[in-house]
Amino acid sequence: SNMNKKEGNSRPALEVELHRKLTTIIENKMEDPRCRSISIVWRLYINSCLYLASTHEGESVYLSTAKKAFYRGLRHCAGCKDYLVSSIISLRSVGLLTTAEIDQILEVMNKRGLLLRFVSASY
Repeated sequence: SNMNKKEGNSRPALEVELHRKLTTIIENKMEDPRCRSISIVWRLYINSCLYLASTHEGESVYLSTAKKAFYRGLRHCAGCKDYLVSSIISLRSVGLLTTAEIDQILEVMNKRGLLLRFVSASY
């Protein structure tokens, strides 16, 4: 398609293309309940959406998708501390989660028996 135009700046163009393909593959695979329970898949999806948002290609769509994916992943991987911590850090770093939202998420997770503490200054 536009490959000739992209050759001068091939690495970012290739990265964008790979992240787009990755998000499409993951979206299609999320129909499978086995895939929905794998936390690394959710993390890859969220991080790819955040990467694509950072390229300013449909920024608000990708940011919205990343946040929705976080909550969907939380439902399917609620007991996974790694997923929760890494996703909160990623989403907070781009301003997608407020301190109040994080506190609410942690409160719910604590009530479910997943004990986590963040120092306020760290998020």
